[in-house]
Amino acid sequence: MKTVILVAVILVVVFALLMALPTIRIDKDTVIASNAFAYVRAACYFIPTGTCAAILAIIVGLQVFRIIVALVKTIWELLPVVK
Repeated sequence: MKTVILVAVILVVVFALLMALPTIRIDKDTVIASNAFAYVRAACYFIPTGTCAAILAIIVGLQVFRIIVALVKTIWELLPVVK
């Protein structure tokens, strides 16, 4: 209970300090963003996107498969199965 109140007080102070800061608007017309977009466009031009998309799909698919296997193993261990 005391910890929750302490964390809430700290968050209120931090949010009050953050609200006092001026906002920074970054859009496509700023110099930093336009340079970053130029580098991304150049990288997308030289990198074979079809190959990278296939590699990314394989990586994501394997991670999803690992998560599903972990969930099945967890549920299997929780079930009262006679060995």
